[in-house]
Amino acid sequence: MARGRFALAVHALVLLARSPAPATSAALAVSVNAHPTCLRKLLAALARAGLVEAFEGRDGGYRLTRCAADISLAEVYLALAREPLLPPNPAAA
Repeated sequence: MARGRFALAVHALVLLARSPAPATSAALAVSVNAHPTCLRKLLAALARAGLVEAFEGRDGGYRLTRCAADISLAEVYLALAREPLLPPNPAAA
């Protein structure tokens, strides 16, 4: 996984944790200095992992599904990773 995606995800999650209302992808994108479409793809992966939820409509946006203190960095990594954090040890087989 590109380190940039992980950093963007953590940045977006921190912003969502500090936001009193759902935040739009456009507002988040300005803060993380990324294109809103790129950020929406990243937020979709976080939503599939159950870390954020999306709301449609005029007052829509994204918000955390639980308290930020209950979300680990490992969960964020696994939500975005295409490979395990540590590869299996071949000697253990």
